[in-house]
Amino acid sequence: MPLNAILDVDGTLVDTNYHHALAWHRALHAHGHSVQMWKVHRHIGMGGDQILDALIGEEAAAADGEAIREAEADAYKEMVDEVEPMEGARELLEKLHEDGNTVILASSAKEDEVDHYLDLLEARDLVDDWTTSADVETTKPEPDLVNAALEKAGNDNASVMVGDSVWDVEAAKRAGVPTLAVLTGGFSKEELREAGAAQVVEAINDLRIDGKALDELASSAHQRRTFRKGFAEKPKNGVGPTCTNRRGFRGGCGEARESRSGIGAGAVAPDSAGDPAGAAGSDRQPGRNLTRDRPATRCRLLPRQHVAALRLPRAGPQPRPAGRDRELLRRHAPLIIEQ
Repeated sequence: MPLNAILDVDGTLVDTNYHHALAWHRALHAHGHSVQMWKVHRHIGMGGDQILDALIGEEAAAADGEAIREAEADAYKEMVDEVEPMEGARELLEKLHEDGNTVILASSAKEDEVDHYLDLLEARDLVDDWTTSADVETTKPEPDLVNAALEKAGNDNASVMVGDSVWDVEAAKRAGVPTLAVLTGGFSKEELREAGAAQVVEAINDLRIDGKALDELASSAHQRRTFRKGFAEKPKNGVGPTCTNRRGFRGGCGEARESRSGIGAGAVAPDSAGDPAGAAGSDRQPGRNLTRDRPATRCRLLPRQHVAALRLPRAGPQPRPAGRDRELLRRHAPLIIEQ
């Protein structure tokens, strides 16, 4: 199925991370801020509006930030001709384009830098659009860049992010998009996994070899985007909004459902108690519904740590919950438990 492939540029398609680390290192030292190179590199992937706060603090960044950013830009321009495409980057773009996917390059670099990368990759005819610093107000790890790329895609296809840093993964996660990460940015597989990457491969060349890795993320991309939207539409019975949980089950408020195996971490419970089934005249089965007779309003996710407290036997008389469990049931009822 066609998807939106949102591709980070620096460190993913072009080998620039260490050039940027050196440029920031030189700019910081030129303005009296002694930050070691390894620490600078750990923050490459953040945008220019975020990295200085992280490296020297908000007060120093407010005082010297503009001058440091200008110095970094000048230092990087001296090295930009040394930048090379990642092996297999253009081949991946060709494959994605040939397969009918929408390809968006997601960069918060200045327009002239992005133009240079497009020429370096010979990619203008292979991508549908791209972003620059002009498209976002706040850069990674905030989700603005990924959201801007989704807007440029202009469709409802499943989307996947390809990036090289934990900041790429975090930004995509906040936008509800799964990430396939590469190791070429200098972050370890464990770090990228911990940040939330769905898959990690060594380099972009491996994506060209195993193009199925992108397609396998398409379904989870749709689920994440649907989940983040929260309420979708009115259910067929016309009562209240429709809610979708992490497992893709849908129903009106108060109609929270679980999988056959029991309640998962994405179980949905009403924010305030209400009509037990969210609609008048619904069937109620003794021993399986926990209800109170107050009108339901809106739904939200049931906290993961509270799920175990709501797991009840399938049938038969139910023991009276004690202590904190009883309080949880009181607060989150009605919750329809189907096992």
